[in-house]
Amino acid sequence: MDVDDKTIMDYYQIFRDLTQNYFEREVIGKNQLLGGPGKYVEIDEKLMFKAKYHRGLNRDQIWVFGLIERGTNKVAMFPVQKRDRSTLLPIIEANVALGTIVVSWRAYLGISSFKRAMSIAL
Repeated sequence: MDVDDKTIMDYYQIFRDLTQNYFEREVIGKNQLLGGPGKYVEIDEKLMFKAKYHRGLNRDQIWVFGLIERGTNKVAMFPVQKRDRSTLLPIIEANVALGTIVVSWRAYLGISSFKRAMSIAL
């Protein structure tokens, strides 16, 4: 199948716009917490790039911190400047319900000092 590169890029933009519109409509402003007693929320971070017509190696980097609730696939993502405790803990505390089991990897061991009642599973 022969598809023009511009057509592919146009569809990528459409999908990005649809995702952003859904997120703004369904997540932002509803203040819905992820998890709850006995539920699992996974947390992690990802380095993303801002592509500029796929030219050159000098691309802006964006760190995104994400949370996803197992079973429901409810998700929340936040661009972050730093990935330190003082940046990530407020995000977790503001978006994860009491009694939630937070699942991550060892780098987040410090989150066991949550002020809210949450468990940590590695």
